[in-house]
Amino acid sequence: MLFGLGKLLRGRPGRTVADAPALAGVLATRSRILAERAITEYTRMRVGPSWPRLFAEAAFQEALGCACRSAAPLALVWVVRVARLAPAEIAGAGPVAHQDAWDRVVASAAARAARDLAPGAHDEAAGTHGGQAVGQATGRAAGLLEDAFARPPAGLSEAVTPCEAACFALMLPLDRAFTDDDRETIRNTLRLLLAEVHEDFARHLDMGALIEAGRRA
Repeated sequence: MLFGLGKLLRGRPGRTVADAPALAGVLATRSRILAERAITEYTRMRVGPSWPRLFAEAAFQEALGCACRSAAPLALVWVVRVARLAPAEIAGAGPVAHQDAWDRVVASAAARAARDLAPGAHDEAAGTHGGQAVGQATGRAAGLLEDAFARPPAGLSEAVTPCEAACFALMLPLDRAFTDDDRETIRNTLRLLLAEVHEDFARHLDMGALIEAGRRA
């Protein structure tokens, strides 16, 4: 697979995640995987049978890698929204108190993950549609992350808004003629991949241990 994606997928959480540093690492890793898979799979589908020739070009490889890294902060917003949905049974905690405590844990881990995912100066300068587009998307992601906890969690179908899918489309290493009329397909691609993230979180996040660790911090 491209860009070490196979290694990332093999490294997705296979053991219980029960402390804050591990949760931050999982959020960052899952965001990278989401960005790489969504961009790579959509681009291959949209280009069609000629994709191996395009992907073999050094300039396109550089643009694709830049797009994947630059999209990771926006992917983190969606991964965090999904993390808020992770199911658990916490004895003695009512639903509101439970959600508030879990949100504090996720918010702290997300802040650390966001620092790890910040695009480098080279990526901001080399974006497919120019550094300005990448910089605007990165700033938008930071604002969305701050707002992610302002309302109750929404369902998976609402994890990516149409406006956010349009922002993501601007970061793809394709001419806008390929993407302007295809943003709902991009949104559906992201939502399908986020369903996998939700399954992994449900299996591997120990919310009780993470909440307790957050209280001790």
